[in-house]
Amino acid sequence: MNLLTTLPWWLLVPIALLVVGGVSLLLRALLDRLLGASRTQAASFAAPLMPALGVLFAFLSGFAITAMWSAHTTAEANVSREATASEQLAWAATADHVDTAAIQSALLAHLDAVLDTEWPRQDDATPNLVRPSTELTHLEQLVRSSASDPSIGQADAAAMIAAVDQLSIQRSARFGSAKSSMPLPLFVALVVSGLALCVNSLIVAMAGDSRSRRVTFSILMVVAIDLAVLLILAGPFSGSQRVSNAPLVEVRDLIASGSITAGPIAR
Repeated sequence: MNLLTTLPWWLLVPIALLVVGGVSLLLRALLDRLLGASRTQAASFAAPLMPALGVLFAFLSGFAITAMWSAHTTAEANVSREATASEQLAWAATADHVDTAAIQSALLAHLDAVLDTEWPRQDDATPNLVRPSTELTHLEQLVRSSASDPSIGQADAAAMIAAVDQLSIQRSARFGSAKSSMPLPLFVALVVSGLALCVNSLIVAMAGDSRSRRVTFSILMVVAIDLAVLLILAGPFSGSQRVSNAPLVEVRDLIASGSITAGPIAR
C-alpha cells in the first residue's frame, strides 16, 4: 500500500481501473462457469442486493475521503502556522538590544533541519525524529536567554518567547498530522465492498441487455476512481497529493535574504 500511495495520480487512476475491472471480470467468469444455466435465477437474486451494496460502498468511501481530506487540510494549516511562527520570531528578534544575527542564524539552522532532515522522513516519523532536534533546542535556549536580559523590553521578550513556543507547538502538530494516514483495515473494507458491488452488478447484467452492461461498466469506473482518490489522499505527507513545504521555504529564504534584518545573514 505504501508503494501505491507514492505513485502519481495519473498512474493510480488507470491502475485502479485495470485492477478493479480485471478482478471483477475474472470473478464474473468464475461465477458464470459455476452458475451455468442458473444465471437468470442468480441475477434475480442479485438485483435486490444492488441498493444495499451501493449504499454501503458510498458510505464507506464518503467517510474515508472526507476524513483524509480533513487531515490534509489540517496538515496544511499546521505547516502554514509553523511558517508564521518562524516569521514572527525572526521579526521579534529585531527588537532593541537583541542579538538579531545570532537568533536568526539559529532559526535558519532549525528551518534547514526541518526541510532537509525532518520533512523527507516525517511520513514514517520515529521517536528520535519527533523529539526536539539539536537545532530547535539551541534556538529555544538562545531565545530564552536573550529574553531574560534586563535591557530588553518586557513586551519584546514576551513576543520572542511566545513565537518560539508557538514554533515548537506547530512542529509537534505537524508530526501529529503526519500520523493521520488511512487505516489499512478501512481500505481493505472499501476494496471488499467495492468488489462485491462490481461482481453483483456483473451478475445482474448476465440476464440483462446492452444497457444494463453499460450501467455495470459505469459502476466499475466509479469504484475504481473512488479507490484511486483514497490512495491519492492516503496521508498528508505520504500520498501523491502531499502537503507542500512552500510556506517554510519562503520564510527560510526571506530570513536568509536579509529582508528581516539589516543585511544578509552569514551562514
